Order: sequence, then C-alpha cells, then structure tokens
Amino acid sequence: MFQIGDTVGDYEVTGVLGRGGMGQVYKVRNRILDRIEAMKVLLSDRQDDPQLGQRFEREVRVQANLHHPNIAALHTALWVEGRLLMIIEFVDGVTLAEKLRAGPVSIPEGVEYTCRVLDALGYAHTQGVIHRDVKPGNIMIAAGGTVKLTDFGIARTLDETITRSGMAIGSLHYMSPEQIRAGAIDGRSDIYAVGVTLYEALMGRRPMQGDSEHAIVCAHLEQVPVSPAEFAPGFPPALSRIMMKSMAKMPGDRFQSAEEFRMALESFHDTGSVPVTTGSIGTTVIDPAVLARTEKCLAAALGPIARPLVARSARGVADPMALRRLLADQIPTESARQTFLKCCDAPAGETAGVHTYVHTASTEHSSVKATTTREWNPEFLDKVQRELARYIGPFAKIIVNKTSKKVQTQAQLIEILGNEIPGAKEREAFVTAVRKLG
Repeated sequence: MFQIGDTVGDYEVTGVLGRGGMGQVYKVRNRILDRIEAMKVLLSDRQDDPQLGQRFEREVRVQANLHHPNIAALHTALWVEGRLLMIIEFVDGVTLAEKLRAGPVSIPEGVEYTCRVLDALGYAHTQGVIHRDVKPGNIMIAAGGTVKLTDFGIARTLDETITRSGMAIGSLHYMSPEQIRAGAIDGRSDIYAVGVTLYEALMGRRPMQGDSEHAIVCAHLEQVPVSPAEFAPGFPPALSRIMMKSMAKMPGDRFQSAEEFRMALESFHDTGSVPVTTGSIGTTVIDPAVLARTEKCLAAALGPIARPLVARSARGVADPMALRRLLADQIPTESARQTFLKCCDAPAGETAGVHTYVHTASTEHSSVKATTTREWNPEFLDKVQRELARYIGPFAKIIVNKTSKKVQTQAQLIEILGNEIPGAKEREAFVTAVRKLG
C-alpha cells in the first residue's frame, strides 16, 4: 500500500480516507491541476484474486458512464506499475454511517438524504446500473449538505452475468430477500436497501435484528420489522407507511421505481412532523442566544431530544418565529405548545413559569441525590428502557442509563422517567406498566 508523501504518477498521497472489502482509498493531490481528489486502489493482498480484479475493472467502467450530481464522479483511471487506480471526486465530509454514531438524524435530514440517494439511483437505474450495496457507509454527506452515493464496486448492469450462480453479494444488514437468495434482481432491490437505511437513520437501529448472520438472513426473508410508528409512538404514520412499503418482502409490493419512492417522501406531509424540505440542508443563521433559549423552552415539553431537534430544525431557517412554529408542531398537546411559545416570547432571563425539563433530576428532585450509586438489576433497567422507548423512541436508553445513576429508589426512577413523557395519559400508562415490573 502507499504511504503519505508517496508519488503515484501525477498524484501525491496526502492521506488515507478509508478501506473497504477490496480496495483502499487515499486522499491525493493532482500535482498538475493542484486539485484534491480521491484515489482507489485494489488491496495488495487481493491483487491475485481474478474475480476481484474483474470486479474492480467493472467498477471503473460502470462509474465512468455515470454523471449525476449525487454520484461521486470518476475523473480518470490509470495503470501504474501493473496496478489499476481510480481517481474519483473528493467529497469533503462524512459518511452517513459516521454521522449516525452520534445518534439518529431528524426526520427532515433523513428524508432529505434519502431523496438525494433516490435521485442518484433513479438515474443509475435508467442507465441500466443496479448498485447492490446501498448502505450508510456508502452515502457521503458533504460539509454543505450535498449527498453523494459512492462505491459501485459490486454494481452490475442488467445484462451482466459475472456473479456466479448461487452467490449472494452485498452487505448483509441491507440486502433484499431476493439478493440474499442470489436470485434475479432489479432496481427494487436497491429500493429495499434504501428503506433499511432510512429506517436506521431515523430510528437509531436497524429494522432486521439478529445475533448471528443466520438470524439476520431469516429476518430479511421471513420477519416483518417493527414499524416506526409502533416502535416510537408519535412518529408520523404516513412516513411510517412509506418506509414499511419500501421494505416489503416481495419486490412487487415495494415502490416500483426510485422516483416513485422519492415522490412519496417529498409529498409526505403530517401535522405531527417538521415539514420536509427538498433543497440542500444549509446552516443556521439564527442568533445562538435565541437558539439556546428556544432549546431551553422546548426541553420543558420534550426533554433531552430538544437539543438535537432545535439544532437540526434551525438549519436553513433564518426567522426565529418560523423555527418556533416548526418546533411547536413537534409538541403533542395544545397546552404544552402554548406554554412553549409563551416561554420563547418571555423577556430574556425569565421562563414564564416553565421549568427546564432537562434539569428535572437535579432541581425538582435534588433531595434524591445519593452519595453512593445503587446497583440496579440490568434486566429490570432493560425492561424499563423498552417501555420508555414506546413513548420517546431511541433516546430512552440514554435517559434510563443516566437517571439510574442519580437515584436510589424505584419510585424516584419511575417519577423522573415518567416526566420525560409529554402526555398525561401516556405518562400514566408508563408508570403503571413499570410498577408492574417489580
């Protein structure tokens, strides 16, 4: 492999960007054009594998014919000392997989990213190219919000037969049932993978769960995943239905084209969701002090989710009042919405009678602070987490973990966690269910 500082033809290696199953990607500088690009080369220990070599050459040919703003462009390819190199557009950003390490993205972000991936796939499909490996790790998010689909390493054209019969190729967690069976596939297989990716991006977990490869295969083939609306009560039902349709077991039950899937997402409107935008995701221009105050007020109604929700909703919004209206739509009850808006309008330094939700454990319950940490039964906390997740989604794990370290009794734990649930009826149901856990 190459080292930083090495010269390869007209290119100087300046960094290492990543490594995949068959290739390594470097950051390079074109010394003639003084331009930063990416260079992909087959791994040295895979050079003697004729099938991988053939696949790498095919990737070059496939990507050379794809010209789309949401597909990382191939600039050129060259042979250097018997090794084939791809010179690709350098995308200054992170993969969606890297972004998801910090937790799920907001609905507007997730839908925007997905629509742009579907734009890329719709174009590729019209060129007769099936990607076959759509996943968060192959979706780049540039610093300005531009989305790029990458890695056509196992892509195939509709008239190719290079893959041996009976061989399933792809990333297991995102493979369609027909791809797992190594059967005939078309663009609807990519649609399935996009649906799985969107589910993971919004829910913070993959739809197909299993503790072994066999279990994951069985889940793809036989199990219907828990719908987003069921996993996270309050999730927009219309969007949940769209996502479930994209992951249907039979290709005929899915969206029949990337364009159809994209149009369904872009036409999605739900009174309980932040409106979906279809332009590029920008950066916020609202005064940070206003954002901090808005976050504090929203936390009184929604708890810890307020911080990421404010940050993400503020992108591309220049008017604080427009931002507040967007955020108010996320609050499930009218009284809580009005309290939030009143809090935002109160003079700086006042809270208009609203206590800050995220500080509940350290203010209203300061008397429950203990000098020692209670050893909780992990099985009990796991059950509490699953019960809380029914009402607030994936953030339940973080909240249960933090709260359990601050309290000593089950009653204190239940009270604080119950306050994380906005609706009185839902809060009562949670408290009743947890008390029964013993």
